[in-house]
Amino acid sequence: MKILVVGSRVPWPLKDGGAIAIYRILKGLSDAGAEVVFFSYNTRKHFVNEKDIARYFSFCKVYTHYIDSTPSLFGAIQHIFSGQNYNMSRFYNSEAIHALSRIVEQESPDVIHFDSLYSTPLLSAVRDKNIPLVLRQHNVEFKIWEKLAATASNPLKKWYFRHLSSQLKTYELATLREFTAVVPITAEDKELFAAAVPGLKYHTCSVGIPEADVQTEFNSDLPSFFHIGSMEWMPNVQGVNWLLTEVWPLLKEKLPRAVLHLAGKGMQPGDPRFSGSDVFVHGEVASAEDFMLDGGIMCIPLFSGGGVRVKMLEAMSLGIAVVSTETGASGAGAHHGTHFLLSSTAPEFADSMFQLATNSSLRENLTTAARKMVQSQYGLSTLSANLLNFYKSLRNLPHS
Repeated sequence: MKILVVGSRVPWPLKDGGAIAIYRILKGLSDAGAEVVFFSYNTRKHFVNEKDIARYFSFCKVYTHYIDSTPSLFGAIQHIFSGQNYNMSRFYNSEAIHALSRIVEQESPDVIHFDSLYSTPLLSAVRDKNIPLVLRQHNVEFKIWEKLAATASNPLKKWYFRHLSSQLKTYELATLREFTAVVPITAEDKELFAAAVPGLKYHTCSVGIPEADVQTEFNSDLPSFFHIGSMEWMPNVQGVNWLLTEVWPLLKEKLPRAVLHLAGKGMQPGDPRFSGSDVFVHGEVASAEDFMLDGGIMCIPLFSGGGVRVKMLEAMSLGIAVVSTETGASGAGAHHGTHFLLSSTAPEFADSMFQLATNSSLRENLTTAARKMVQSQYGLSTLSANLLNFYKSLRNLPHS
């Protein structure tokens, strides 16, 4: 079976959840026996050179088209009055649409898989091809902006986020109707989409996690905590600022020796925006896995966003204890008190961090159960095989 995957970026290096989610779909489908063709924007922000593409994507055929989709204040202001959603219009390119149309004719895929809403401005290239179209949704995008609007303190930002979320909701739900099937990452997202857009075929497929052959050990003499995530994503910035200002001072009162390590794209080593007592900012790290193995206990202070936290599942697979807000743990299928500790307020979050650092039995029980859960529910080979079978069932269901 030949599957054409359409993306909005080349997913390399694997330093954020979005890149990991896209790359593992490509690799997983290929390993499951599909012939995979990948067409993607190669953006200025996430540009990958041809040498790295040839090296890390040797399992599939890759076509790319360069664009500069970097957001700008001028562009955002222009689109306030245009009626178009700025987040989506940045990924519209007529030359790429023509290129994709030619590739479809050349490759004759059985199914065309659009990976994330940000690839859908390319839809006009395939509307008349009579081939089943699938949209893989990483998040309910408009919900992210609704939550950002609800928590924004700046009145101008609150208004603008509401404006974006309203536009995005209209676009997102209308776009779903263009597809034969939708593949959400979580069961919760599937329920929301199916209720809003009934009549489509739906198949839940989370992010596959390769089985880890290493496991971390916690040093109780120097209690260490960490957060890793892109600071180019606003929900992470919001969450880390809350962790530093509201939670960390409470924990330091209980656990003076505690240290906090921060890493991710969009921050520099020692970044003054994320400062605090015994807080170490590493910036973008070469290996997320090595950083997590050395980091101690994972903190996920997230209040907006959707989908599933890939780094949370990866941490659990490595035997790392996790404390998270409800939003941070949504979609993972993990249970409070069994696989991780859930905390919604600053005092609760600080107390959970303290409990995980000082109670070795609690920590070991949670990490053992969490690791088993990830291995049984998120195995990459099983998820990929199930997705491929779903795609095979669509071959005789052409796009209407």
